[in-house]
Amino acid sequence: MASDTDRPSRAPDFVSRPSSLPLRRYEEMSGGEGREVYYRPDRISQDGLGTIQVELSVYYDRQDVECVLHDLSQSGVALIWPADAPEPAPGDLVDELLLSFDGHEAYRGAVEVIGVRSTAAGRLVGARLCDGMMDVDDVLMIRKVHELKAQGRLDFGAARRPWARPGFDRFKALVSEMRLFLEDARERLGEVERDLPWRLVHGEADDGGRGSLIRSIRSDFVPEFERLSLEIDAASRVDSPDDHQALKAYSQRILDPLMLEAPLMHRARTKPLGYPGDFEVMRYIYEHTFEGSSLYARSVHMAGALHPGSRCVATRKDMLRDELLALIAAAPEGEAVRIASVAAGPAQETYEILQALRRAPRRVEFVLFEQDRRALQLAHARLKPLADAMGDGVVKVSFRHDTIKRMLEDQAMFAQEGPFHGVICAGLFDYLKKPKAVRLTAGLYRSLRSGGVLYVGNMTPDLSNRWIMEHHLDWYLEYRTRAELREFAQEGSLGGSVELIEETQGFNPFAKITRA
Repeated sequence: MASDTDRPSRAPDFVSRPSSLPLRRYEEMSGGEGREVYYRPDRISQDGLGTIQVELSVYYDRQDVECVLHDLSQSGVALIWPADAPEPAPGDLVDELLLSFDGHEAYRGAVEVIGVRSTAAGRLVGARLCDGMMDVDDVLMIRKVHELKAQGRLDFGAARRPWARPGFDRFKALVSEMRLFLEDARERLGEVERDLPWRLVHGEADDGGRGSLIRSIRSDFVPEFERLSLEIDAASRVDSPDDHQALKAYSQRILDPLMLEAPLMHRARTKPLGYPGDFEVMRYIYEHTFEGSSLYARSVHMAGALHPGSRCVATRKDMLRDELLALIAAAPEGEAVRIASVAAGPAQETYEILQALRRAPRRVEFVLFEQDRRALQLAHARLKPLADAMGDGVVKVSFRHDTIKRMLEDQAMFAQEGPFHGVICAGLFDYLKKPKAVRLTAGLYRSLRSGGVLYVGNMTPDLSNRWIMEHHLDWYLEYRTRAELREFAQEGSLGGSVELIEETQGFNPFAKITRA
């Protein structure tokens, strides 16, 4: 047993405290100064009581006196005394004073007058409580409750429940089912992850086991996620903006914590570059479909990236790549083909075209337009080495950092970059109202050479992951039917030939416009 001399003289510095407040030593604490050295209970004015309902009654000189409370403290009160009542003098005893707040009786008893003076509000009578102290803390707690209520924190009406909406039982049931499915998946996948080597889940190299794990997630988890999400999407289609906002609040409340663990969902929702479909989100869909901090996060990420409504981004890229490869192959031998990509993002289709051209080189010049400098930086790092490796200037890639706003305002700016054999614009028209869509189409069309082809696409209203995009990612598009796509393409193409072509998922048709 340790002796008293072995015990430390003070608590060790490393002892933890539950409070987050900094420790203050006694010798560092401050007290009052000047007149404040003589302690007096704090006074609370009538105005300081806020919205508390005050009940005050005064019985003096065998009659009720209608006073008004001026202020109060733990040991006394100050009253505005009416002019038509007998005026008390210092030392007089007021038989009874009753003071209650919101029905809580704080004091009932006699008070002794200790001072009377004139003020702008009338005669002010100060009195000392004779029958005990008043618990001012009780009054302050009542005031605190009033403050919380004024802030709406105690309001449980409909206005404070944005997720509440009568009906929509199928939508609510499906969202709840999705939550249970994801909760079970997170628990089970967590157990699986604990039984696997770290490299199998989070490494890059595939030694067979990693590929098998990914295929299992893709065949077992992803289809069930897709099935539920498609059913929820169908049940979420409403015409009323108020209904939409209510269902969105409901869905976010139930599912956000489980959905936003996926990097794809989290980045689109938080929008670190200021807009949802940035180049990294596109790369998640194109290439990096198995990302996340846990096996569960990677699984939800994969389900989002492989969802039919997301896959159309990849399949439209495949369609445009094949269209441009055919255009390049059809050009006369030795002729340099000029191709422009507007709002190019990571320029994945251009990257894949260059990979194909390494096997069968043709003279091609690519011009990439993008207003996000970081996207151009990525595209430059990926494309420039591929183009340079072909040698002899067979393939050239140039990069233009310019804004869509200037392109819309100065149509000649883009036309001066031409003439082009082919121009593609995938994704941008999903954010443009019709007048701007027509104007941009006209500007891009003017940059074509005779026989050149312009590709402009637009998502259709039946896009199957609108529930995820709108409810959980705050990602809204200008959806158009195929007839509306053809209409603005014809208006902007000034007499060009318009043909609609489809990516394989069927959600993102393109107008293929050929210049006469």
